[in-house]
Amino acid sequence: MLRLFLIAFFSWLCPLLGKGQELIWEKKIPLSSYESFNCVTRTSDGSYLALGSSRKWMIVNPVEGGAIIQKFDANGDTLWTKFTGYYGGFNKVARGENGIYYALIAYVNPGSDIANWGIYIFNEDGQSLGIIPIQTTGTNTLLDMEYRNGFIWISGQKNPSIFYPSVAGSFDFLLMKLRTDGTEVFSFVYNANEASSRGRMMEFMPNGNILFSGTAGTKLCAFEIDTAGNQIQYRNYLTNSANTGWQGAFVSQSADGNRLVGGYRSTNPQTYYLGMHDTSGAAIWGSYKTGFIGAHWMNTDSSFIIATGMTSNPGRSTISRIRSNSTVVWSNNIFCTAVPGYKYPSDIWYNEDESGILVGSLSPATFSYQNLYICKFGGLGIPFNPTSAKAMESLQTHAEPIPFPNPGGGNVKFTILAGPGQVSFTDMQGRTIWKGEYLPEKGISTQNFPSGLYQYRLERNGKVWTGKWEKN
Repeated sequence: MLRLFLIAFFSWLCPLLGKGQELIWEKKIPLSSYESFNCVTRTSDGSYLALGSSRKWMIVNPVEGGAIIQKFDANGDTLWTKFTGYYGGFNKVARGENGIYYALIAYVNPGSDIANWGIYIFNEDGQSLGIIPIQTTGTNTLLDMEYRNGFIWISGQKNPSIFYPSVAGSFDFLLMKLRTDGTEVFSFVYNANEASSRGRMMEFMPNGNILFSGTAGTKLCAFEIDTAGNQIQYRNYLTNSANTGWQGAFVSQSADGNRLVGGYRSTNPQTYYLGMHDTSGAAIWGSYKTGFIGAHWMNTDSSFIIATGMTSNPGRSTISRIRSNSTVVWSNNIFCTAVPGYKYPSDIWYNEDESGILVGSLSPATFSYQNLYICKFGGLGIPFNPTSAKAMESLQTHAEPIPFPNPGGGNVKFTILAGPGQVSFTDMQGRTIWKGEYLPEKGISTQNFPSGLYQYRLERNGKVWTGKWEKN
């Protein structure tokens, strides 16, 4: 999500779309007066599943929305929306095997205000396959989940702390490993020598261990834990200089071995920190900015996508791609768009063709309601690389090649394609302007194409893709 520093990009005005990047579509989905998507994943057919909560389904005591799942296609068109029958919301979704999905859900029973936790199981059609209740003690909070090799991993925070039981408001990092039938392999706690050690996000590292991040008092921190639950390493990365707590804290492993560190704090105005730190915890670069971090995604090339927001006037909601050295590849303020309002990003899914899906919620300037929000963005800031394209094409059978740059005026190439194909371009009157073989290493010269909108048709290995391309 950000780099070098976004001073030039995160302006107080509504800038033009970032170079080589565009907001492909965005949609507000009003089901009720208060709702939000919290997580998203991609399905095997190229559609997307977004999970969250909506007060369209609500119980009065307490005022709790219904946990919902929505499936939408690559154009953002809703295929279906389903109320699960549980009152609460989802924190994370993960794709398992054979078209099965697992979602971490917090829910209450009608007439109760006691939070329950579980794993909601469903298929790509939204059919419920049951729920696994998660047995916890105290007032534990479960925040993140991963599916790996037939096991469900859950991270969060245990309250009260086992290490500081007499301290009010004490917490430990909590890590659980479950089988898909709900039986527990282990449930371990970790503490950073702070009464308030609050675990949040987990991810699997390249070495197979788990990076479990959160906060220890006013510090951003992370544990490295092996799959048997043994603590391998602990690092503090940053102390909140405002002496307030962190929200949305995360530490993510970069492919180059360094770690992306971020979180926002309750200052006035709200501010967030984003930086890259080495394995000792020392900052390579980092800075505070106004606003909050809503979501991030780490790429295999050590770049990352970050979505931030700001609720001051004028507002800002920004999606950016940044390299590990802090260079901004592209940045786009989606606040001043055809769908206006304050956008609160919650999760990102990033595709192999360098497009992505962001989900969350949207509110007007009056904050009188909060609706579901989804958008698709395309960032084609990385030069075409036939070697990496070949690897992607062999692994991602559902990847969709798209022309870039778009709009363009010179040489045009298609993302992800590693070998030759047949391409045709026709104008809006149906006249064929160009037809022939497409070679990834050469692309197609469009220098002599008249300016305007064109329909393209691309064929390769029995597959056909169509779409529109614009000549400057």
